[in-house]
Order: sequence, then structure tokens, then C-alpha cells
Amino acid sequence: MADPVKAAQVGAYLQLLKQGFAWKAKNEERFAQALAKEIEVPLSYVLDQLRSASQPTDLLPVTKEAVASQQAVADTFHDAGFLPQKIKVGSLWDDRYNALLG
Repeated sequence: MADPVKAAQVGAYLQLLKQGFAWKAKNEERFAQALAKEIEVPLSYVLDQLRSASQPTDLLPVTKEAVASQQAVADTFHDAGFLPQKIKVGSLWDDRYNALLG
């Protein structure tokens, strides 16, 4: 993203999203009540889904390990014939917001 104004807007959005995830983690019951009402499903279902999550929802900085993990998946799909050519996933990652997410 070459436009510095858009890049700053994306950074501000990511910060707000990260704050929202933190609020949700600290206010699970309130979040579940609001979500259950909005999507018209029983509160117990929403709470069960939230409590069954393998890890909390969060935005994290880009790491070499994350890129390597995605590359391994892409390589597996290529080796299995699902991707016609090998791809390098590194260009799909952008670490310019790491300082905001750390």
C-alpha cells in the first residue's frame, strides 16, 4: 500500500480492532449477550463457542515463523497438485504494523 494516508487509516483500524478484541476477552458475557441478540441464537450457544476457542482472538505482529508456516502449507498444496506452480507467500505478508500490534 503506497498511499501513506491509507496506510495510516489501516493502522488506526487495526489498533481499534485489537482494542475491541481485548474488550471482548475481558467482557465475554456482555459480548455474548449482544452477539446472541444480534444473530438471534441462544446465549448458551454463543458462550459455548467463545469458551471452546483454542486461543483468544487477537492481532499479532508478523513473525518469520508465521510466514514459514504458511509457506509450508502452500508447498504441501503444490506437492499434492492443488496449486499448479510453487508460490512464495512472503509477499502476502506486511510487517509495517508490527510496532502497533506488539
